Amino acid sequence: MKTTLTFLSSALLASLASPAAWAQKPLEFKDVFDFKYAKNTQLSDDGKILSFSAKPYRGNANGQVYDLTTNTLISTVERGTKPVINKAANWVAFTQVPTLLEQETSEKKSSLKNNLILVNTQTGEKQQFADVKDYVLGNNGQWLAYRVDKKAEKDTPTEDNSEEKSAITPDKKDKSFELVIINLKNSTTHSLNNVFSYALSPSDTQLLASQSFSDGNNNQLVLLELNNNFAQSVLIDEPGVVAQSISWHPDKEIAAFNLGNYVNDDERRRQYSLKLWQNNTLSTIDSPNKEWVIGKTASISWSENGERLYFENHPKLAAKIKAKEYTDEASLYDFDTIREHKALNVWHNNDAQIKPREEQQWNKVNKNRHYSAVFHLKSQKAVQLSNEKVSDLALNINRSQSVLGYSNQAHLEKIMYGGFFADYYSININTGEQTPIIKNSPFTPSLAPNGRYAVYFAQSQVQLKDLKTNKVTALSKAINATFADDKHDYPSPQPGYGFAGWLNNSSQVLVYSKYDIWAFDVNTQRAERLTNGKPSNTQYRVIKLDKNQVGFAQNDTLLVSAVNLQSKQREVAKLDLASQTVTNVLSGKKRIDVVKKAKHADKYLFTEQTYHQFPDYYQSDFSFTAPKKVTHLNPQMAGFSWGEKPELIRYKGFDGEDLQGVLIKPAGYKKGDKVPVVVYFYRYMSQRMYDFPKMELNHRPNFPMFTSNGYAIFLP
Repeated sequence: MKTTLTFLSSALLASLASPAAWAQKPLEFKDVFDFKYAKNTQLSDDGKILSFSAKPYRGNANGQVYDLTTNTLISTVERGTKPVINKAANWVAFTQVPTLLEQETSEKKSSLKNNLILVNTQTGEKQQFADVKDYVLGNNGQWLAYRVDKKAEKDTPTEDNSEEKSAITPDKKDKSFELVIINLKNSTTHSLNNVFSYALSPSDTQLLASQSFSDGNNNQLVLLELNNNFAQSVLIDEPGVVAQSISWHPDKEIAAFNLGNYVNDDERRRQYSLKLWQNNTLSTIDSPNKEWVIGKTASISWSENGERLYFENHPKLAAKIKAKEYTDEASLYDFDTIREHKALNVWHNNDAQIKPREEQQWNKVNKNRHYSAVFHLKSQKAVQLSNEKVSDLALNINRSQSVLGYSNQAHLEKIMYGGFFADYYSININTGEQTPIIKNSPFTPSLAPNGRYAVYFAQSQVQLKDLKTNKVTALSKAINATFADDKHDYPSPQPGYGFAGWLNNSSQVLVYSKYDIWAFDVNTQRAERLTNGKPSNTQYRVIKLDKNQVGFAQNDTLLVSAVNLQSKQREVAKLDLASQTVTNVLSGKKRIDVVKKAKHADKYLFTEQTYHQFPDYYQSDFSFTAPKKVTHLNPQMAGFSWGEKPELIRYKGFDGEDLQGVLIKPAGYKKGDKVPVVVYFYRYMSQRMYDFPKMELNHRPNFPMFTSNGYAIFLP
């Protein structure tokens, strides 16, 4: 049977449907615009405040703040986006953007300004600050600092040479603005003019700011005491000086920043230095390689406990080649000058990448490429982690022994036509030593916390490598389970199902088979199956809510998802690593996902969804015995004829394979009715049995648009 897929207008859909068959109204295109989703969801560290931006498919967002202690909505912010909750959770800040109408009709986008809205989480009261470029909200909630999105005032010209332009000018994209500092307890304000970069200390007692003026002569780096007097001290005062980025230690009054000078007007070759402000003293952190420098786009970041400062550097660049210009009669006929002005691109079949790809990678990655290094605060030692040989890191800032490094430079031609390949290394954080794990691999390894062991997937098996002895063992070879993805249908190497992680002491690695989670001992290579999903066709996977978590304790109880591959139900269970027992905590004929945990509290957010149930937020503690529904974002759903309950259909494929599909009959369907069917297929679709349909209008069909208007949907 030949099936024709056609996207019809809402008018045609409505004409073919039978509105009398149901009481609710059919869904129209304009109704889809109103469906809201929670974006940029934030949960306070103490688990008491939830905030997000409720964004419709098309329209103006609505910021929302919930008190999870009382389970109530305490404030809404019109056009509120990108919420930020400070550490004390007494304020939620929203960026209030212009209306959609203003955005769509404005001829000059730069004329549109954002506002800042602060919501007091104790009272629900709001404060508005207009024309805000960016802001920082203090950890304890006493101080707010923001830059006003208006052009900085022109510098006062000198009396003796008011017309002469200074040779020390900021880079074209570097803009300075007035900085306003507000004491939110008593509304005291203070301002600094021409601020380029700034940051608040973790105790909210100091503010570091780089002031940059259009003539460069008065540039300086200042430290402001946040008190009634706003005492100010100048740390650096020299023409053209600028701090590109400023980062305070997470707990102490220590700041790091990259310091440069506009005297060198070549942005890529301008040399920056990494400075440390500690105990009222300014010092320089030198690159481990004395021939390497720090550039303008280099980033800096502290580890979570503040023991390490990660920074970036790169080899010195060769002198800039001066562009060839037409200067005299002879130059008009010079071959090299003519070719340069024609902007000729020469392709060669031996190039690793085709020119469009090479240019794209140059502009996006290689033009301003930096390499990673780390400064150990206690030992005052800097260590180079990546370099031209191992160019990239999978950097987890909380790892204390080793990090995973990789490079694809040797495989660029292969990547161009055959997928992703790289060479992987274990890099010792304390010494910078690079130990090879595997080369030319399409799959990413997993590195033990102590850096001695790594696991990876190769030759259809899970491989364990002892990086001290270089011994490789096929861990899964003798195990009666499927570790290679048997549903992989791409013309590429068959991947494994992946890794859940390691125990903190690196004694065991947790590995996924098709159904289960296995613990492999690195010393004995013995395997223990921690779950028993195969008999019930259930696939268990660890739910990871902290991206910076390094490993698991031996007695941890982990949250795991339990997906029945036959019935398509997605439930939540607990896995006790000590007793190796699994206990279901959230179940039902639906899809359930745990999405967030409070950093310092026993508070979890999860969603429940079906084809007829929007995935609103629920809150619970780790017991999950008395969950409470928090949000109700789309109450208008009750007014629409949505469609019948999805049915799971089983059938045979052409080669006798057992297949499944989801059939969703139109709203008001009566047995025996003949209705048009839209078949939508792309690889595997039956896992959408309990998914709420995406309320969007794009190249994919919107399922309720059809099932609400007399059509059936079949997802094979």
